[in-house]
Amino acid sequence: LKTGDFLIGPRKIPNLCTEPIIDLSAYSDKLRVAYSESEIGSKVSEAMINAYKLQENDRISVSTWLNDHFKGMYKREIAKKYKVHQRRVTRAFNLLGIKDHPRVGHLLPNKFKITPDLSRFLGYFVSEGHANKNVIGIANTNNNILEDCYKIVKQEFGIEGDIRYKDQCVLFFSKQIEFLLKNVFCCGTYAR
Repeated sequence: LKTGDFLIGPRKIPNLCTEPIIDLSAYSDKLRVAYSESEIGSKVSEAMINAYKLQENDRISVSTWLNDHFKGMYKREIAKKYKVHQRRVTRAFNLLGIKDHPRVGHLLPNKFKITPDLSRFLGYFVSEGHANKNVIGIANTNNNILEDCYKIVKQEFGIEGDIRYKDQCVLFFSKQIEFLLKNVFCCGTYAR
């Protein structure tokens, strides 16, 4: 702008005090998502509509199995916890139409907040990052930026990375973060 140019806008700039929230339940077939207690109750009751398809002895146990499943447990862990065969849990879930969790190590919350720190990480990723084959990397000559990226990912996702000062990059090995960046946040390869 030059001196004398005008910008037209509202009299008052709106103040958004809340952080935007992304619902990851639409991506539950690709991401391992944990639901809150209130959402678990509705998910279990929704799945139990088809309970008449189950054998009599499974009808009693399946609601507790579903409760643990929606908290993020795998079928093997559920079977081990309740001392039943994994095949029994799998059969019950298949009859109810419950899909498997993706085989990934980290659990993400169902509602994901876009915090200022996460926004800063996205800026780092868009400007100097790359993602391919379950590896997210950010290269920069400034070590403070690398350490900031490491801290943000550890804080927001609970995933530890690998800072390589000699190579001037930080790497994160995570299928979950790669999917989030590419498909949910539309950064990188799948940018629209």
